Amino acid sequence: MKTFSTFYISLCIFLFIGCSEKEEYLTGEINGYVSAYDENGYSISDREGFNITLKNDSLSFYQKTGQEGWYSFEDMPYGNYKIDIQKEGFIQDNINAIIHHIGGYSPTFNAFAVHEIPDYEVSIDSIILEPTFGQRLWAYSKITNTKGLPKGQYELMVYFNDDKDVTKDNYMFYHYGCILKNTISEGLCIMWVNRWVYSYLYPDGYDSLFVRAYPRANYYDWLTVRKEAFGTPSEVFKWIIRE
Repeated sequence: MKTFSTFYISLCIFLFIGCSEKEEYLTGEINGYVSAYDENGYSISDREGFNITLKNDSLSFYQKTGQEGWYSFEDMPYGNYKIDIQKEGFIQDNINAIIHHIGGYSPTFNAFAVHEIPDYEVSIDSIILEPTFGQRLWAYSKITNTKGLPKGQYELMVYFNDDKDVTKDNYMFYHYGCILKNTISEGLCIMWVNRWVYSYLYPDGYDSLFVRAYPRANYYDWLTVRKEAFGTPSEVFKWIIRE
């Protein structure tokens, strides 16, 4: 009987300690860092004031970054959290990012990025089929309101319609565009319009089409059209199609 009592007491102590340790590891810190990049692809030093929200199915936590881009959440229950980073004029690099938090003494650390929504503007002067291979369109354009030259290139979305009311929400088809750094000179540039989505550059049977280009912030899932990443669109250009 004494042996059984001793065993029972020992078991209770073991379970209590085990439960205490388990409870202790159910929470922990989540620390992180936000990198910010301007429309040209260069790092921005002031990363203060980005709104950080961590969410799972039942919980939501909120905080702002400090000047250097750091944030810290204490006593966070273990689990997976979707992170949402917001600030006017910026877009989160990856809107599907998940923080996997196991709790415990060691903080969970993650780094994320945001990109500036472009301020520069373009206007299209003419469009031709690329002379060498004919695999893309070249839109000779003017570019204004820039902050110098991009690190590599600018990204754009280019929409086409048979009606002059062509917008990101009203179009026949669209293509991805880019302006390479080495094509920009004294406010002039060449916009490359590439067929990533459609099998054609433009459909048969049209003598003219209306075109509008939207500067686009860079982001991770670039094949996803995220219209909130768009800057000021160009004026509508009437393209007279010539082979």
